Amino acid sequence: MHEILINDIYEPIFVSCYNNKRNAGGIYRLHNDELIPIFDEINCHGLFYYKEHNLLFCVTRKMPQIVCFKVLKNNQIQRYDIKFKNYTFGEDAHGICIVEKKLFLIATNGDSDSDKAVNAQGIKTNKVGKIIVSDLEFNTDHLVIKDSKIINPFDCSHHHHINEICFARNNFFMTSFSYCHNNKNFVENGAISSFRLSDYKTELFLDGFVKPHSLSFYNDKLYLVSSADSKIFSINLNDKSICLEYKGPDVFIKGLLVTDQHFYIGMNYSIGRTDSKFVNSVKGILKFNRITGETKKISLPPQSNNVYSIVKSYF
Repeated sequence: MHEILINDIYEPIFVSCYNNKRNAGGIYRLHNDELIPIFDEINCHGLFYYKEHNLLFCVTRKMPQIVCFKVLKNNQIQRYDIKFKNYTFGEDAHGICIVEKKLFLIATNGDSDSDKAVNAQGIKTNKVGKIIVSDLEFNTDHLVIKDSKIINPFDCSHHHHINEICFARNNFFMTSFSYCHNNKNFVENGAISSFRLSDYKTELFLDGFVKPHSLSFYNDKLYLVSSADSKIFSINLNDKSICLEYKGPDVFIKGLLVTDQHFYIGMNYSIGRTDSKFVNSVKGILKFNRITGETKKISLPPQSNNVYSIVKSYF
């Protein structure tokens, strides 16, 4: 393990960034509204904080596909060694979640042997997306990610651009740009689907979102961003009621951390939400006070133009 010392007051918020034009980005710790680099060697995507071992996991799109850091209470962050055994690489990897010592990775473009999707014409990532489930073996000084299994969540031959999953109330919830009903009919509508840990059977939970991302569970509610129309929604799991929590300017948002007082929102350099050729140069993290409405923009590192994930560690 390689030790990184950060000499300031501990505030455990982490951000992953990437550059959509080149392989540049990294993992940063947010402190005093500035991003302090922890790992800035490569594009970084989904983050997951594993409370049981105080480990921060991050998805990349090159081997090693998973990088990991031990988060300590004494202002130290240590690179945690990972070994891979019988591991399946996820193409166009996005989100990550760990439950019961199993790592669930969203491979938006499947694995290397995935079939080409029947609706592949005209879409950038054109294979059938998969969820790759790997076992975790914790040792004294390293972690083994091994024995991957491949799940087709909709059990169909379509590409659905699946993004993230989170675990809440003994169920997984997953975002995707489209979905299939049980009869395998393709529905081009952004959705949240649920599936059980026991058998991974997927069912539609809610739809009507526009390119949904950044699904999380906080204070007994699901939160997500509807990226292409710059909205944040909360969802009551008891009755599926939806509340609009925030509506932002014309910018593609991705990356969301919810706290009692703030939303931390990733604003990305991208094509405008109307899908025109206009490129929106607004990028950064918007710190939005949920009580007062006050906002503050936090700049990204110069090599990054997109935020993917924002998480907080909890001791």
